[in-house]
Order: sequence, then C-alpha cells, then structure tokens
Amino acid sequence: MKYTPEQINKMQEEIQNVLPDASPKFTGLANMNNADIYIAINAPAWLQKLTEIVQQQATELEKWKREALQQYPTPDAYEAACKALHKHRERAERAEENLEIAVQMLECISTDSEDHVTRKVAQETLDRIKASQETE
Repeated sequence: MKYTPEQINKMQEEIQNVLPDASPKFTGLANMNNADIYIAINAPAWLQKLTEIVQQQATELEKWKREALQQYPTPDAYEAACKALHKHRERAERAEENLEIAVQMLECISTDSEDHVTRKVAQETLDRIKASQETE
C-alpha cells in the first residue's frame, strides 16, 4: 500500500495524542491504563505501517537517486549545474534590483517633472511594468 503524506501525518498524530497518557514504564498487565492498552493493541499495526512507509520512501529515494545520476552522472556535472543555477539566480536578483531602482526613478519623474510629456511617458512606462509584473 502506498501511504500519502496525509495518512502518515494522521498516524503520527494518533500516536502522539496517546503517548502523553501512557505509563512511562511497563509495570505489568494489571497496572495498564487505557492509553497503555490502546498502544498495546495498535502497536503491531503501527509498526507494520511504519515498516511499509520506510520501504516506500526507500524505493522513492532510489528512484530519485537514479534520476539525479542520469541528469548529473558525475560530481563535476552536478557542481557545474549548481554554479550555473547560482549565476542565473544572481543575475535575476540584480535585474530585480535594477528594475526597482528604475521604477523608483520613473515614479519620481511621473510626479515631479515639469514637462507634461515626460510625466506621461514615465507614467505609461510604469503602467507597462506593473502590468507585466501582474501577468508573471
């Protein structure tokens, strides 16, 4: 059976909800409270489910590992991809910073310029920038 994250969380909550009421140490069947009995009854099923979850996750991990090795067959290929991603991320951040500066400058021009045409062009440019950001 394949377990969903919701099922795993539900089982974890069930176990965590009963544990605070359980006895800290087993002192015999006669001394068991309701939480101890509940745990004793459900422990084999929980153990079976946890075993299946671990097996499921191990299978998924192997699949991800195979896919990663296909994309990056060597550590050097992986490092190169990471460096390229980092470089692209830096460029994107710089572009965003430059856009913010340009928007600030256009906002100043659109409100402070004495020339009506300049104010209008600045405002139209701002409107185009805002429209393009809304569609992203």
